[in-house]
Amino acid sequence: HKGKLVDIAFNTPKEKVEVINVQTKFFYLENDEETEKDVDNKVVSDSCTPGTTGIALCGEYSYTPRSESSPMFPFVGPFGAHVYFKKTDTHTGYVLRFEHERNEISFTADTPGSEKDHRIFVNLAKSDNALTLDVQTPFKSAQGSGEYTWQTNNKNAKMTLMLDGQQYGMDASLIIDRKSKKFEPSLVITAPNGELMNMKVTFQKGEMSFDTDLELKTPVFETAVKNKFSYATDSFVSFDTDAEYKMANGNKQTIHETFLIKKEVSDQAGTYSVTFDFIPSEFSDLSLELDYKTVVANLGHIESTGKLIRGPVTWEAEHLWLYTSEGGQRKFEAKLAIKCPYRNVDYLASLNLSHSSNSVQSDLLLRGIPGKDLSITASLSKNRDVEINGNIATQFGDFKAAFEVTYNKISAGHHKLQIITKHRDETCLLEGTLKNTSSQGKINAVIDGLCKCTGYDIKSSLAIQADYEKATVDMKTNVNGHDYTARLEGSATSVLIDINIIKHVLLNAYVTTSEEISKLLINAEWDKDVDPTKTFVVEGELSPKAIHLNLKFVEKELLLSSKLLARGAELEAKWASDKRVFCAISYSLGETTSLTATVETPFTGWEKQDATFNLSLKEHEIESRFAATWKNSEQVSLIVKANVQPGMFTNAMTANILFTSSLSNFERMTFLLEHSMIDTKINSKIEGIWNDKELKGNFNLHPSENGIEGRLNFVSSFTEEVLITLSHKVSDKSLDSSIEAKYGAETLTVTLKGHVDFSDVHEVALVFKVNTPLAEVPEISAKINYNNDGSLLKLDIDGIMGAQKLMLSMNGSLIKGETTHIKGDLRFITPFTYPLTTTFKHQYSQQTFTSEFEMSRIWSSFGNLKLHAEGQMISKSNMKLSAVLSSPANKASISFIHNVAEKKMVSSIDASLNAERFYVSVRVLDVASNLADLEAEIASTFNELDDIKVTIKSEKTGEIRTSKIIFSKGDKSINIDHTITINDLLNWENSFNVNGIYLLKNKQTHSGNGYTHELEYAWNSEAVHLDISFDKAQNGNLNEVNTQVLLKTPWTEDMKGELHLKYDNVEYNPIIVIEYSPGKKIELDNTIKFDEAFFYMESTMTTPFWQSLGYKFNVDFKPRPAITLVLVRGDAKTTIDIGGTYESGKLDGILEIHSTYLALPITVEASYDILAEVKSAQLAVTYDIKYEITGVLSGNTKAAKWSLVTELPIEMVQCMEFSGEYNVMEMPLSAKVSFMLNSRRYEV
Repeated sequence: HKGKLVDIAFNTPKEKVEVINVQTKFFYLENDEETEKDVDNKVVSDSCTPGTTGIALCGEYSYTPRSESSPMFPFVGPFGAHVYFKKTDTHTGYVLRFEHERNEISFTADTPGSEKDHRIFVNLAKSDNALTLDVQTPFKSAQGSGEYTWQTNNKNAKMTLMLDGQQYGMDASLIIDRKSKKFEPSLVITAPNGELMNMKVTFQKGEMSFDTDLELKTPVFETAVKNKFSYATDSFVSFDTDAEYKMANGNKQTIHETFLIKKEVSDQAGTYSVTFDFIPSEFSDLSLELDYKTVVANLGHIESTGKLIRGPVTWEAEHLWLYTSEGGQRKFEAKLAIKCPYRNVDYLASLNLSHSSNSVQSDLLLRGIPGKDLSITASLSKNRDVEINGNIATQFGDFKAAFEVTYNKISAGHHKLQIITKHRDETCLLEGTLKNTSSQGKINAVIDGLCKCTGYDIKSSLAIQADYEKATVDMKTNVNGHDYTARLEGSATSVLIDINIIKHVLLNAYVTTSEEISKLLINAEWDKDVDPTKTFVVEGELSPKAIHLNLKFVEKELLLSSKLLARGAELEAKWASDKRVFCAISYSLGETTSLTATVETPFTGWEKQDATFNLSLKEHEIESRFAATWKNSEQVSLIVKANVQPGMFTNAMTANILFTSSLSNFERMTFLLEHSMIDTKINSKIEGIWNDKELKGNFNLHPSENGIEGRLNFVSSFTEEVLITLSHKVSDKSLDSSIEAKYGAETLTVTLKGHVDFSDVHEVALVFKVNTPLAEVPEISAKINYNNDGSLLKLDIDGIMGAQKLMLSMNGSLIKGETTHIKGDLRFITPFTYPLTTTFKHQYSQQTFTSEFEMSRIWSSFGNLKLHAEGQMISKSNMKLSAVLSSPANKASISFIHNVAEKKMVSSIDASLNAERFYVSVRVLDVASNLADLEAEIASTFNELDDIKVTIKSEKTGEIRTSKIIFSKGDKSINIDHTITINDLLNWENSFNVNGIYLLKNKQTHSGNGYTHELEYAWNSEAVHLDISFDKAQNGNLNEVNTQVLLKTPWTEDMKGELHLKYDNVEYNPIIVIEYSPGKKIELDNTIKFDEAFFYMESTMTTPFWQSLGYKFNVDFKPRPAITLVLVRGDAKTTIDIGGTYESGKLDGILEIHSTYLALPITVEASYDILAEVKSAQLAVTYDIKYEITGVLSGNTKAAKWSLVTELPIEMVQCMEFSGEYNVMEMPLSAKVSFMLNSRRYEV
């Protein structure tokens, strides 16, 4: 028939086909640890289509709703989606047939093998201007015919449809009158019961108007609408609508609407008016009338009136703005009034302001409550700079107040200010005068004040006189006839304060200084006129060798003094002729160092205390003595003598300690310690006496022929004898070790004997025994046998603890070949747990493996635990894995299948636990293509994880690639539309649209050396927009890079960022500007220069809220290394210079700091040289005064000389030197140590 025929048949053997299955979890990352976030309010939904065609599309999804504080983004928490198809009938597949001839098209779809009829047949035929239609389905059938007319000014189409014996019709037409610019479309739809709709519309365009008429009739609703839109270019715009409508069995209603914007301009003024009327007859309370008019006479005269009526409520508003300037007199008038009698609103605000060069007049009226006005009148006038007068009057209801201010300049330095306030019937006067006769280097000013009010009469005077040597402040005040005075005098060495307000307080202090003696006097009196004895006096005297301080408080007196002696000091505190505390300290330095302290007090029992300390060091002998007396008769004494013979493997030490005291139970204590070590033999002895009690101890450790022997013995009068012996012997491959410990008559023994061989074949056989005298601990013995030759392993442990037995037996084997076999068993018996038996088998080859594990009697009679796992891994495209775990209480299994064949991929995971099941499958229709064509589903017995589907469908047209992603669960779904256009790597556009609500869009463009990137995230009516642009230009060796960033959000003002970089490979100049609010910028200007001889960096930061900050950093590598750092903050500056030379083992450097924060610069000098024969090091710090330390070392570890010298600006330790030398290569041995303090030297 010269037509086209297409037959398609495909099978549906599966009852269920997974499309997509996705489940997400959210985690917090804290300190590199992941913590899963639990969600309580997750939304879960699932649904399926009816399945009329034999297959239903099912889906389920879950998501976390957004909280008020979370961002406006769809995925603010965990979400999941599961989409799948399931069969609803018994059919085995689908058969589709499509036939196309010249004027006829037919389509047939059928489901062979189904219980229900799902056949669908559609036929469409055309003949000239006529069409016929035949549709047959299992639930409906239809036949139709139609014809159409298509002319230039007349277009018509008619259609008749028979649906299950019922006739439906449609008649549509369009009449066009191009001459009158008139269009008339119409549509009539009929049903067996009559007309369903009859609609006619007329559009006509005039010269400056548009007319529209609409007539619509249905069985339940009729309406007629007339609309007219007209305008004049510079005059008006109007829009009028009249509508009638009627509901079934209802009355006819009308709606009238008028909208007019009008402009009228004359030579004197321009008038602008807006009128709007909306009147519905059915809803009178929604009627609205607006009339607003503004008259602009000139820029200084604007007047507006308006009225708004809605139902019974009428609002009226009036606004006036008037400004005039004539003859140096400027006047300004402003008024705003709002009234609504229905709401009891009457607001008024008016301001009249006039001013000239010498006067200002202001009247302000405010009304917020009907009948309550607030008025404020203010005026200000001046007569050059000699006199200023001001008045302020205010009234609010019954409240009235007035202020008068007068300022007079009487003469140079003589000023007067007067303020008069009136409130009701009260008047208050404030008056002040200033007389200033100060000159250069001197201050002389007098301030007088006056305050008179009802109940108050205050007069005050303040006189200030000051020069470079002395200052005086004198204040006098009279309050209602009472005088109050205060006087302050001060100089460089004295202060006088005399205050007489509540009490008469006097404070007098001064300091006098001679060449070596300074004196201080402080005298305070706090009730001078009533009780002169209330005083506090401080007298002090300071000299280089003594300090005296005398304190007097009322009738009490305290004398403190200290005196520095040649080798010590004296301190005394005295508060009565027979009440004093005295302390004397003396010391001596030399071969014997000593310190003596004596304390005398007037307290009973503590009249005299003293303490002495002596220390003597001679070669390897040490002697120290300490004695003390307190509370007159209490005493303590300690004597320590020691002799040391040092060495690594041969050494010895002897020590004697004697302690006596008057303390109870500690009257006398002596200790003797002797220790020697010769090669590997160690012998130690200790003896002691504590009052009448003795103790002795010995320790010996020495090697034997095949091991080591040891003995420890301790005897005392307050413990039993302790004896511990150790014996450890190793001969060939035999081991024999024992430890015996005795405490009095009780003995503990531990033995370990046997054979040990760890050669190619491991063999171990040991016997372990423990015997204790404790009844609670029974005898312990065990036999240990271990063998391993590489293919067989055996371990047996048999033990006895009293009458109870412990056993561990383990066997294993390894057989290698094409298939490798590993098996083993273990038995474990203890008196504390139930017996345990396990077996394990595992075999594997290149493509398969099988594992079995069984454990029995691990929980008493609970039963056995079994695990069986097997798998095939033929290739990365064909894998099958399964595992089964069973116990008497639970059974679990999991399987994984992955297969890729003929460009299709099917993967699934099936897991079960007892009666619960979880199944996930993913199907990719074309793995080889670059487009995503994926279906996935999740099925499980869990309500939250069933019926979830995911579909991803991608298409590509030219450079545009679109993807549609659907996550569904039940009747709820998430739809994501993704579009990406890639012209090349630097020119592309990408967008995501989620459910038509959320949009994420970004665009990248590149042209020449310029790059731009736009990012936009939008939701509802809000959006965040980010623009980034980058441009690079080159002119010779000069390169320039400019980057701009613009961020717009609905929460903040627009923020801008800029980066400008210029460089020529020698100098780099980056500038960063951040504008976080319009006009508010943070700018960072940087300069970097470097080559092989230097490195230079400079940076300056300016902000609108802080002082400018900056730094300069310069490093010179040649010819002499140097570093300079300059820090700047506003006007403050700090400079740090570092210079010097350095090579391995040698340094000579200097550091200098100059700063506005420092009164003087700081200099640090450091050097060392460890390469020279005489090694030296030096460190000096200078800040007004120099501090220096120098060290020198020569020789080697067997013969050396050294010295360490410090020079400090402290009188008692101006110069300290610590030096010495020794030689152990020549006999006799010699060593010398010297210590010098200032000019005195001490040598050993």
